[in-house]
Amino acid sequence: MQESTAGFNARVGGNGKDMSEAANSAAKSTAEAARGAADAVTGIARDTAGALSKLPSSRVAAGRERCPVAPNGAPDCVVAAATLCRANGYKAGSSIDFETAEVCPADAALARWRGERVVCTTENYVTRALCQ
Repeated sequence: MQESTAGFNARVGGNGKDMSEAANSAAKSTAEAARGAADAVTGIARDTAGALSKLPSSRVAAGRERCPVAPNGAPDCVVAAATLCRANGYKAGSSIDFETAEVCPADAALARWRGERVVCTTENYVTRALCQ
């Protein structure tokens, strides 16, 4: 190691020591930055684990429950999520995933091909709910 440094200093003309110190300083700065990033990731993981531990009785229920239409015409998926949770043995819950489907009569494709107007409806379903 010392021979390498001596050879480097001889080739650079005396500035090798300054360059070597700069390289050491840069390496230390990089190591400190990496240590800081690792500490930040550890803190985030700790906070996430703490948040999840506060929900010990919460579970995700999967299924497919149709959202009824509310008086204002919008889908009421709160009711569907609660129904899905009750069907899986829980008290209540809220939706975390849903899907939307267009429902048409059986002969809709043929009617559209003939140029007839087809009335289809849109239905919403809760597929996953966070239950308590």
